[in-house]
Amino acid sequence: SWASSTVPQQQPGDSAASLANSMSNLTAIIEDIKTAVDSTSPSLSPNDKRMLEIAQDCKKAALDLQDEVNKYLGAVSSAKGRRIKSFWVAFESRARSRAKLVDKLEKRLQTHQNTLETELLVKICSKADAARLCQQDEFKKLDDTSRDFVKRFSDGETRVAALLVQHSESVKVHVTKETTAVKDHDSSLRQDMEKKRERLVKSLKYPTMNDRRNQIVDPHAKTFKWIFTGPLVAHSDTDTDSDSWEEARGRFSAWLRDPTQPLFWVTGKPGSGKSTLVKFLVDDPRTRAGLTSSESAPRDIVILSHFIWSAGQAMERSVRGMLCSLVYQLIDENDPMGDRVLEKFPKTKAKDSCSDWSEKELRSVLRLLLGDSSKAFCFFIDGLDEISETDGQLKLIELIREMRAGSNMKMCVSSRPEPILKKHLGVFPTIRMQDLTEADIFKFTSSLLQRKLLDNSIDLSTTEYKTLVREVCRIAEGVFLWVVLAVRNLLVGIEKGDEMQQLERRLELMPSELKDLYRAMWIRLGAEKQIYQEDAATYFNLILLFNDISDTLLEESSFSTPLQLLLATDSNLADRALLTTPEPLPSDDELRTLANKMAHRVETRCLGLLDIKTWDTSQYEMKLEFIHRSAKEFLETDADGRAL
Repeated sequence: SWASSTVPQQQPGDSAASLANSMSNLTAIIEDIKTAVDSTSPSLSPNDKRMLEIAQDCKKAALDLQDEVNKYLGAVSSAKGRRIKSFWVAFESRARSRAKLVDKLEKRLQTHQNTLETELLVKICSKADAARLCQQDEFKKLDDTSRDFVKRFSDGETRVAALLVQHSESVKVHVTKETTAVKDHDSSLRQDMEKKRERLVKSLKYPTMNDRRNQIVDPHAKTFKWIFTGPLVAHSDTDTDSDSWEEARGRFSAWLRDPTQPLFWVTGKPGSGKSTLVKFLVDDPRTRAGLTSSESAPRDIVILSHFIWSAGQAMERSVRGMLCSLVYQLIDENDPMGDRVLEKFPKTKAKDSCSDWSEKELRSVLRLLLGDSSKAFCFFIDGLDEISETDGQLKLIELIREMRAGSNMKMCVSSRPEPILKKHLGVFPTIRMQDLTEADIFKFTSSLLQRKLLDNSIDLSTTEYKTLVREVCRIAEGVFLWVVLAVRNLLVGIEKGDEMQQLERRLELMPSELKDLYRAMWIRLGAEKQIYQEDAATYFNLILLFNDISDTLLEESSFSTPLQLLLATDSNLADRALLTTPEPLPSDDELRTLANKMAHRVETRCLGLLDIKTWDTSQYEMKLEFIHRSAKEFLETDADGRAL
């Protein structure tokens, strides 16, 4: 049949659709050529009138067939949406009843097609007529399809099927060309959008964004696991009541599972391990498991964190720095969120660094991302009490209130129990770290002391060893930082060959309060205090000064290094670095040697209040940090610290 000669074999619905399309094309082409031929001959001969009548019959047959095919297509469309077997049976029966009618219409169209090929087209538009038509203005008024049809016919092609197939190929070439152009344009748009997205993400990140988190040491093995499971062992050597563990575990686990509880507060003394616990909770997979464990809990949850650090750079202790960190985490590796920001806030396309962002803009972006998302979010914010005085705790509390207002938000925060924070956070589920860490302190102290005793082949009876560990736990009162300093002191004694009595004496001389401990560490230097005090005072003041300068000039990249101390205290080296002396610049090896010497001087003169972080295997790049916020406070606010 004509349909089978021009349409590839397809599925029933697809074949019918192609056939219907071909009928429509054939009808339109016949009509256009008829109109064009009419315009070339002012009056028609009897033969011409007969030809036009045949053309009309052909058109009518095509329309009848097209109508029947459309009815079939409608039935197919309806059938595809049904899966009931009885419906398909009825549909197939109806299709068979129409088969004879379709066959009859197809044969009728075939008859007219043959007439067109052998007589009608030849008489309506002979090769000479077609050639003449191509030269006339009326030909130019035809659409591309009709002009191509006439052109091919004038060249000798008379088979309707071939004419349509050739036209189909030209359309295919044109469509392929246009599709390629569209794909190229789409690829260009995607690349441009990717560049804008990368620029946006880069503008939010500042160099010290993760410094505080990376500075927090990982918890000792098996510590803090009580937050999920309760005590692993009932330690008779400690005074901690197991009910405290069970209560804390139950309180935190219940909060994780309850989508209606917006906030959990971790509080405790300075150095009691709050930051270490928050980092542990962020990293432990049981946190996510708890958040998604209840039937009503969301399955798609995003965990974000930020660690405020008062002893760090300005951005590390500011609301703006926290907002940059959170927005960065939300859009990094999340293209739809980044695209949403660029679409809603077009001006963000021009931002290059975090200094280009205002706090107001960051709040608006965070509000958009949290409000538009179908995901749920859980924030872990550490060190609320360490926010800068410029921003203040009340501003931070207001931001937290705004963030937790959404139904898809949860937030775990930590801080010292300062009055303002206690007033606003005390109404939420809470744990006090110093009440819960005694067993962890026992594990930590036992592990370090036992290893050192074995390394030095010291034979301490079980009773003596446990007595020493219990004494550390008692004096520590839940403050992990004190334990670290105390164990460090005990290890020095063990290295020097101290007997048990001498080790106990060391503990007795260590104050339980951190500031008292810092003061005692300085006093213990004895005669060396007079030798080292000037150097220590110089180093402490320089590092505090560097922190102040970074707030206004170098807030995004400044930190204290041994090399900075060298340049500030060695005028000859500074002159060489500034090229104000004929002496050559120091070589890398020379700078490395000088930096290592300065690092050693800091260790021996600064009482252990400064920690040296090395991130380059060459031992050349080092960073100086206070071991704890309380150490910085001791130097700035305590009378003995200021005197030092």
